[in-house]
Amino acid sequence: STKVDGLHREDGRIAGIKAGGEVINCGCVIDAEGVTATLAREAGLRKDVTPADVKIGVKETVELPREKIEERFNISGDEGAACVLVGYPSSYTTAGGAFIYTNSDTLSIGIVMDAFEIVSHRLEVPQLIENFRMHPFVQQLVSGGSVIEYSAHMIPSVPSPQQQSLYTDGFLVVGDAGGFFINHGFTYRGVDM
Repeated sequence: STKVDGLHREDGRIAGIKAGGEVINCGCVIDAEGVTATLAREAGLRKDVTPADVKIGVKETVELPREKIEERFNISGDEGAACVLVGYPSSYTTAGGAFIYTNSDTLSIGIVMDAFEIVSHRLEVPQLIENFRMHPFVQQLVSGGSVIEYSAHMIPSVPSPQQQSLYTDGFLVVGDAGGFFINHGFTYRGVDM
């Protein structure tokens, strides 16, 4: 819960972080700060991120009784369902898609789109997720549910070709900051990596 303001160096290596005017020394800084990778840039391992380098993911969590989820998705017990959709979620203007995942008593619904395309087509992300949730197919699955959470996340489009290395003396880059994400247009994988 502490904001890291920068890296602390000693004898030519990264030896800790700066936070709130304080220096915190450590043997190794592990950078898992996300796609913008401010510390990785400060360490000389990344260049600035551009809109073409990222996708925007938006997710809503819809609370729904377990029985309704099992009935609507034809599942039972510990089974789950995953739906991946293309076309309509992006207003047919850009590459991107949407997803619906079942959880025990919630549904995760969301869209993932190219940030550059969102800007160039002047699309409003909150309106896109709203349109997706209101589509008749999706409404059949979520009707009667309540949106209990809304979140957005920048996702690396591809592992950064600008990144020379994932580490330097005293510093390691992981997760989205390291480009650990597979994006093949309609297949997105990241959490499991």
